Formats: sequence, C-alpha cells, structure tokens
Amino acid sequence: MGRAAILVVVSTLGMPACGFEVDAGTNMMVDTPSAPASCNAIKTATPSMPSGTYTIDPDGAGGAAAYDVTCDMTTDGGGWTIVFLAPTNLSMVPISYTSSSPPLLTAAQKAMIAYRGSTGTAASNFATFDMPAAWRTDAPFNSAMNDVPITVSIGGATATPATLRFGSFSFNDRCTDAWTGTNGPWGRICITGTNAPYFSGFATSAPDTCSDSLGGWNAIACNPELRFSIAIR
Repeated sequence: MGRAAILVVVSTLGMPACGFEVDAGTNMMVDTPSAPASCNAIKTATPSMPSGTYTIDPDGAGGAAAYDVTCDMTTDGGGWTIVFLAPTNLSMVPISYTSSSPPLLTAAQKAMIAYRGSTGTAASNFATFDMPAAWRTDAPFNSAMNDVPITVSIGGATATPATLRFGSFSFNDRCTDAWTGTNGPWGRICITGTNAPYFSGFATSAPDTCSDSLGGWNAIACNPELRFSIAIR
C-alpha cells in the first residue's frame, strides 16, 4: 500500500498557518481548536461560567483573528455578547459597534438594550427583543429614522407589543413623539410604552442622555454609572 498524503499548510513567514500548531511529540502541524463563536456558545457549553472577558472567534479557525469581548452570563439567562458600550459622551454619527464581526451579528437571534455601571451589571429596566434586521449590518445610531414593531420583554417580564425607535432625525421630546419637526436632528433609541432605556443626544455635540422611554429625552444625563449598552445572543 502507498503512503497516505499529508497536506501541510504553512504561512508566508514559515510559521504554522492560523488554526494550526506544532505538536511537540511529532513535530508535525495539527489542527487547533478555535475559540467559541460567541458568549452564548460559552454559556451553552459551560452554564456555570461567570460574566467577564472571554476570547471568541465568530468565523472559526482560519478566518479573522479571535478577539476579546465582555460576556453577560447573568441577565435573562446569560450568554449575551456585549457589542456596544457607550463612553461618557458621543458627539456625532456614524458610531460603530465597539465589538463585533459580521458572523457574530448575522448569527444573533436576540438583542438587549440596557444601562450598565462600573460593575457591568445590567439595570433592572433592560429590554430584550428579536434582533432587528437592520442591526445585523450597521449599528442602530447611523440610520436617519426607524420605527420597527417588536415584541419586547422589560426586566424579564412577559413580552408585549411595542415600537422600537432608533436613528437620528428631528423629534420633539418623548419616545412616543413622531420623527418630525425642526428640533434636531437628534439621535434616539427607545421603545414606546415601556420604561426601557431611552438613549439620546448621541448625534449632536450635546451631552448624551440616559433616560427611560416613559420620560423626556433629556431627563437624566449619562454618567460612568449609567452607560448605554447593546448585547446580542
């Protein structure tokens, strides 16, 4: 019988290509396990894993390099990959996700908006809903204006119908106010008829505000203990 052929892949620098390592015993290159694809994959494999920083590789070995993300393993069953955490103030659009990749966004089934403090814990008025199609290709801050019917759960309660509003355009004050008028453009992300986070001010040089969707857009200023976040699962 002839010998079986062995295909060896080597990078242009003479080192093993991504997804391979040298076995110390045989001095041959072998496949290496890739990092998990998401925080949800980590949670599913080991449910006891705590919230914190983990390395994920959404497109698997051989693609883009693995990178670190913050995982929320507690809120609403855990397994959330935080893809945006606002700094103290954003002054204009466009605004990108702070941690993401196309395969991660494409695979996500659920989204969560929440305020977080220095401990990273989500505030009690976090909102979860099906991942909007537009959020898979771009962060929600950058569109002109959007009204999307959703079914939303606030703080883990029974889900109810509502409207998710996101983007930047003129509006008067409250989440229920239509995209109209001359006051703006201002950015906002909010959910009508709920006390979900109402994040606004991000499309202008004005300070960002972190109110709730039942109040006015500028009722509460964002601060290091009240930062807007988006997580996906």
